[in-house]
Formats: sequence, C-alpha cells, structure tokens
Amino acid sequence: MEVHRGEARNLREDVLRAYIGCCFTCRSTRLRLIELGGNNTDTVRLLQRIEELSMEIIRIGLQPYSREEYEHILELANTHQNLYNQDVNVVFTIRRD
Repeated sequence: MEVHRGEARNLREDVLRAYIGCCFTCRSTRLRLIELGGNNTDTVRLLQRIEELSMEIIRIGLQPYSREEYEHILELANTHQNLYNQDVNVVFTIRRD
C-alpha cells in the first residue's frame, strides 16, 4: 500500500477528518490490544500500518490548508476521538462487569 501524493493533496475537509478519525481509532485500538497483552499479533501490526498510512495522508492532505484551517480540522478530529474514547470506555466497563 502506498499514498498517492496528488490524490492526498486534493482531499476535502470531511475526508481528511475521516482519515484523522481512522488514525486515532487505529492508534487507540492498537494500544488497547497491546495493553491486553496482544502486542505481537497480526492485528496490531495491521492497525499500526493503517495508522501510519493515515498519518501520511493527513500530513500531505493538510499542506494546502492555512494554519487556522489545519488547527480547526485537528480540533474537530480530537473532539471525535474524545467521544470515541468515551464510548470505548463504556463498552469495556460493561464487559468487565
């Protein structure tokens, strides 16, 4: 898998936010799996690769945006990630009980 720079530079804001969400989701899931003792699994390695590719797309895709737009997109993605983490914490709490 590789990132095509020309395509990544022309992504809309909502698509970039989706990649940011994908990156954060892969990272938090991968770290959670490692925390549970699964750090050598194919799933962990695949999640890490998807996270790396997503970050590359984000880095290239955000280049045409101004600093303010860039920060706004990342802020929206961070809000998305915080909501996702709350949902995941609820699920893990329910499963433990």
